Amino acid sequence: MATETKTLADLASVKGAEPQAAPTGDALADLVTEHYDGVLEEYGIDVGVRAARKHLDWYLESAGIAPAKEARWALLNSPEPRDVRQMIKNLFARPALLPQAA
Repeated sequence: MATETKTLADLASVKGAEPQAAPTGDALADLVTEHYDGVLEEYGIDVGVRAARKHLDWYLESAGIAPAKEARWALLNSPEPRDVRQMIKNLFARPALLPQAA
């Protein structure tokens, strides 16, 4: 069975409702943070920070955010949830202000 890649707009839509625009800015940062916190709650911090990596990377790709290599690495590898939450806010709420990947 083939899996279908979902976009941010797909995820923002409620089943059976009209599709909504994909969240951006603070709304996107809030959505990503809520998902991240849910993963940590489900798996605990030690496993959760590792489990969340693929989701955070997907959000970056789906939102078209290509941070500098060091910023991406820090987001996906930090063991500190407080630091990751701050990076989510910085990366997703204001991506135009960040240095972009070459």
